[in-house]
Amino acid sequence: MKKAVDRNLIKRRMREAYRLNKHMLNELKENDITYFNIAFIFIGNEIVDSSVIHAKLQKAMEKLIENCQNHE
Repeated sequence: MKKAVDRNLIKRRMREAYRLNKHMLNELKENDITYFNIAFIFIGNEIVDSSVIHAKLQKAMEKLIENCQNHE
């Protein structure tokens, strides 16, 4: 994205989606996995609605939890 305003809008939406879904990681804390380095990268040329970002991030977090639980 060329405009900083658009990039900042996407960053704000991604941060909010993570804030609303970070409680999902509590499942892993119960299983003695407490330290994560997570990076979510937005790849796209269009401004995406926050509901789309929220759904995609939630799906990514579910996959992360599933993969971590399978490796125990």
